[in-house]
Amino acid sequence: MNALKVCQSHQNWLRIMDDVGNHLCDLVQDNMSKGLRPRLIFDNFDFRILAGEMLQGVENKDRHWICQFLTFDRVSTENLDNTTTQGKLEDFELKEYLLTHEEQKQMQREYIILVLRILLKYIPWLGTLKNFVPDHIEHAYSKEMSMKSTIISLPVQPFNQNKLQDVVQYLDSVESFLKKVAGRADLVPGTLLLNELN
Repeated sequence: MNALKVCQSHQNWLRIMDDVGNHLCDLVQDNMSKGLRPRLIFDNFDFRILAGEMLQGVENKDRHWICQFLTFDRVSTENLDNTTTQGKLEDFELKEYLLTHEEQKQMQREYIILVLRILLKYIPWLGTLKNFVPDHIEHAYSKEMSMKSTIISLPVQPFNQNKLQDVVQYLDSVESFLKKVAGRADLVPGTLLLNELN
């Protein structure tokens, strides 16, 4: 629009943002209908608005908002039991923490692949060996991890994580979003996993 010398009003930008955001529920529903479990990732988004000129009532402003996105676990954790402990610590023996002979051999094979990748990256004349180095190390979840990650950006929320009132408002907004998602597709959102980036 700038190239055409056409300006957008503030309200029009908000309408455009709403139109873009209206499809978020559909994206979430599509993934949840496949049996994928949503995981909400959020972190603080801190910035400062500097006043051009310091006057009475016009000062620099510090903002502490929440930036968030939604993703889905590619590997299901439904079969993992998190209701009981795996055992008593005093019953554990040191040998249970040590790798078996087969595990050590497997780790050695994987280290060889990793070292070869590094050598190929920094020593160009070893390029002829590239066809012999696998792109991916096979493991129990190779199929799931080969799928493309789904990342759905959610709106930045103007709430401060350091204030209880803002945290409650943020959780209310998350709850209303999930109700909206569930209401549209008659899906009951399972346990939503919240993760804060460090």
